Amino acid sequence: MRAEYKALRSQLSLPQQHQYLQHMMAQLDMLQWPDVRLAMSYRADESRHEVPVHYLEEALTAWLPQVRWCYPVTQAADNSMQAMLVNDDTEWAASKFGIPEPVHGQVVAPASLQLILVPLLCFDEKGYRVGYGKGFYDRFLKHCHPQVVTLGFSWFEPVKAIADIDANDVPLKYCITPHRLYAF
Repeated sequence: MRAEYKALRSQLSLPQQHQYLQHMMAQLDMLQWPDVRLAMSYRADESRHEVPVHYLEEALTAWLPQVRWCYPVTQAADNSMQAMLVNDDTEWAASKFGIPEPVHGQVVAPASLQLILVPLLCFDEKGYRVGYGKGFYDRFLKHCHPQVVTLGFSWFEPVKAIADIDANDVPLKYCITPHRLYAF
């Protein structure tokens, strides 16, 4: 599925992506937002045709002006991840995987996060997702509060089922596509 959805994403033109993103913003607006004060996002890689989540973060920040954002910092040695609080002065550097990560900042306990934007390649009708295969997010999500809102964004509708789900996989609470908001 990884190869298939990477190929599908690469076929999306920039105008298609912009149109889809506008529809996704409308879907995002349909969610009822509790008092979210601490959230985590990620830096999307537009060269991989990922959904540019920074636009969605801006919308969320407008709706939730008190929100503070964290970003993941990965540890390749053990495939673990931490949430680091950022601000306008945060310095960024590319990780081993080429993804920008904050260099310094306050590490935030996973259980204190209220909203996490989760990257994905595709997802299924039960909220399980296919990521990039290292398991960073699933391991991290196991340490989060059970009520944390996990939200994915996909250019495509869900597949029926992901075949290789195991006990370590954590389903999303919501996923937004250009056509629909899915709740699990």
